[in-house]
Amino acid sequence: MADAAAYQCHMCGKQGQGMKKCSRCHQAYYCNAACQKADWKTHKLECHAPLPNTMEFTLSKTPIGMPEAMTVSTLNINPSSSAASSKNMVKVQFSGQSAMMVYDETRKLNGFIPYNAALVAHIQQHGVDLGYAGKGYFQATFTPETQKLVLDMKSICVEFW
Repeated sequence: MADAAAYQCHMCGKQGQGMKKCSRCHQAYYCNAACQKADWKTHKLECHAPLPNTMEFTLSKTPIGMPEAMTVSTLNINPSSSAASSKNMVKVQFSGQSAMMVYDETRKLNGFIPYNAALVAHIQQHGVDLGYAGKGYFQATFTPETQKLVLDMKSICVEFW
């Protein structure tokens, strides 16, 4: 835990100087170690290490980790897409722990990225969480030469199109 100015204890509600913040998420503050320990059972359900500002993935035509038979012929990566090397909004969908589907509104840019637990947790917290599945919209940059997709993690929204 690191020192904080004047905040409210996440457990008991006490306010004051010298509160300590959770060293993992930096969002919850505690007046002492006893309050932090007492709150951990509840806080650990919402406590996540901060995500980086961006996450980079290699976009694939085939669902990573799934049989070739799962490849959908209508999904493609179009290098002449307007999404090439510019920021556009993309939708990221997941279902279970399989490959995650990514596409833009026109479907000129679409494909798969590997399952990523941190990205799923971010979508569940800030996007649409259906329990077994979810979706989130992100600003993204795609570079066709390298097939790299960079998601702006701070830009997530629930619905865009």
